[in-house]
Amino acid sequence: MAHLAPDPNILGNTEMFFIPETIQGSAIWIINGPSANVGVDIRDKSNSAFIYYADSYIGAGSNSAQTGTQIPWNRWMRVRLVVYKSGLSGAIVNFIQFLGLDFFDSLEDYMIEQIYENDVFLSSDGIYKTIPVTYK
Repeated sequence: MAHLAPDPNILGNTEMFFIPETIQGSAIWIINGPSANVGVDIRDKSNSAFIYYADSYIGAGSNSAQTGTQIPWNRWMRVRLVVYKSGLSGAIVNFIQFLGLDFFDSLEDYMIEQIYENDVFLSSDGIYKTIPVTYK
């Protein structure tokens, strides 16, 4: 298992767990902190058509899991996390929740507080590297 701990320069107050070889396949578990609503997607860095995880809306203090996914050991992934502005109306939240896998393409500036992008490399021996790409 690989664990990316909360870090204000990498993922804010969100934690990520990459868990290989569960009964349903591999799993990616996102634990969101209590202060902000977020959206997360994780894709292959060299080919964004490979989506390992996507959830357009994870409420403050909520968790989200993707089971049956593939964890790409020994490959770079691009992890994107959007922090939504507080006070978005219920209609906007419903819209965000139904955007699907490519939700980043449909987000508007007025919805976004911050975006974190990181490249993450997980090796099969449990060691990982992360490189912040952007912080907006």
